[in-house]
Amino acid sequence: MPEIKIIDFLKGLFDMFKLVVIAQDDGILYVNTLNNYYQEGFNYDLTNYINFDTYDANRGELLKEIEFKTVSPTTNLAIQFKENNNTPYGEEKVDLKDANGKPLDGGTLKIETPFEQPVYERLIDQNTGDLKDIQVAGIYDRDLNPVNPAPIIHYINNVTMPQFTSIKMRDEDEVGFEIAGNLNNISSDFPLSQPSYSVLFGSEFSTWDSTLVTNTLYQNHWSNYISAIFNIKRRIWNYTANDLPLNIINNLQLNDVIKIRDNQYRINKFSVDLLNGNTNFELINAFDTILIQMPELIQLTSDEQTIRYEIANLQNYTINLVSNGFGTFWVNIPTVHWIKFPNRLDIEIDANQNVGAVPRSVFITLSLDGVEIQRTLIAQSN
Repeated sequence: MPEIKIIDFLKGLFDMFKLVVIAQDDGILYVNTLNNYYQEGFNYDLTNYINFDTYDANRGELLKEIEFKTVSPTTNLAIQFKENNNTPYGEEKVDLKDANGKPLDGGTLKIETPFEQPVYERLIDQNTGDLKDIQVAGIYDRDLNPVNPAPIIHYINNVTMPQFTSIKMRDEDEVGFEIAGNLNNISSDFPLSQPSYSVLFGSEFSTWDSTLVTNTLYQNHWSNYISAIFNIKRRIWNYTANDLPLNIINNLQLNDVIKIRDNQYRINKFSVDLLNGNTNFELINAFDTILIQMPELIQLTSDEQTIRYEIANLQNYTINLVSNGFGTFWVNIPTVHWIKFPNRLDIEIDANQNVGAVPRSVFITLSLDGVEIQRTLIAQSN
């Protein structure tokens, strides 16, 4: 079994999913993705408190190199993939250059996790040549000798084997036994078909059905952050606010959005001078101050969870749950018109844990002035 320090394991997860970790007063750690953390912030209009006589702006540092790495592969297929593609499976690296081909004048973003990424393979029926509903990872080297890889992070996808289909395995004593019924398939992606999540940084072809996996760690958790760095309108602004109300100072968080005149900003950092009552802000143009639009297909894990989406700047939708054969008892949608965004409806979806052996789904309908929008929510099986 691989050995790893707890702090290294946690840091690896924090880096993969770009997690925010904040110590609370009660000793509990708040953990969330950066995207979700930003969605929980409030909007403060500080226009009336800003000293416009003294402020400045600068472009901010760009990046000349972006690299997302895992542990060097030790397993056969992963080694072969690296040799064939000059890049390990699921890694991503970009060297950024200007119009003249010269490296940009900027810093380096390098994320290196302590985890190894094997290449999985779907088994084939040797009699018929058909793909079977089981996927494995060969933990052996080029000479077919067992190896001890670094820790592997993967998803579990529960699949029900077709009737009259089973798989026979042999243990270390060469004793054979059959596996039938439900199988927990390991994979880099979840779910197996049209995955919404992946532990790969870069896009690769699925080891399950050979389709391109695009909902990667980079796409889901890093792209907004990095895209904002290269936004042509991005600037870092330094403002001073005079005599902010105490209730704002006490409640202000780094995920809040600051409105100054007609512009909105993210907080990079701020400090309060208790002697003169001034609050100094370092702000960045905000390009992500609204929630993501609600997709047509929402895929959840089997765990109990809550997600939020924005609905098109209107507040008078009628929202209903329609059964798709599994009832609606396991989903709750309390609609909340948040004060921080008074001109928009945010929809919150609370889903109970799915302890069943099969996925379940429900339709969400949103009606307005005779027009109906339908979305499908799927919760994977346990």
